[in-house]
Amino acid sequence: MTVAADLVVGARAAVAAVRMRDVTVAYGDRVALDDVDLDINAGALLAVIGPNGAGKSTLLKAIAGLITPVAGTIEVLGAPPGDDALESVGMAGEDGRQIGALSGGQRRRVFLARAMAARPDLYLLDEPVTGVDATTEEDLMRLLEREAAAGRTVIASTHDLAAAAHHFHEVALVNGRIVAVGPSDLVMNRELLRTTYGGHVVVLPEGEGTIIDDAHHHDDAPQGERHFHEGRS
Repeated sequence: MTVAADLVVGARAAVAAVRMRDVTVAYGDRVALDDVDLDINAGALLAVIGPNGAGKSTLLKAIAGLITPVAGTIEVLGAPPGDDALESVGMAGEDGRQIGALSGGQRRRVFLARAMAARPDLYLLDEPVTGVDATTEEDLMRLLEREAAAGRTVIASTHDLAAAAHHFHEVALVNGRIVAVGPSDLVMNRELLRTTYGGHVVVLPEGEGTIIDDAHHHDDAPQGERHFHEGRS
């Protein structure tokens, strides 16, 4: 277990796709991410997990260049972050349909297809499998695993510990800082979950798992909304 370990997966594993050093991101006086050091190598399939308001989406936005850190440096594919990687094109067969008319699972397929059509070296995905059925989740993750196997880098936030453990190769536990980075089975480490989620972790009797009481899977959760997620250890 490491706090800023290199993530080595895929044919181009020796090349860093994302390198963050001493990165602090703030919204006015509120610090969202503090002193982040993180290396993500090419070909990684990385899940970013943490409680509501932990800075998961902020981390993705900083890597994408949508937010400028107040301190520190970020390199993406060997250069400062920029918005060129967000370019996308339409998906054949869906050209005549309004995306709003599609189901949640269909929309995610369309958005992912658009991103894949641009052949990016880096995917930044915010909750790509949230709210979809099991079949759609398996299909989407199979596509992302294929992209990672080809040496492309996939970084996705998720609130689902089981999905992180089952589908991803590595995880980054985040709560205003990087708590830990390493293999995906870290999400089953109860001490790390306590550190990441604080008082929102309920440890059940031995063998019965762990429950996370999280306000929502997005950083801007509606007030009062609660989601419960279970992990096994």
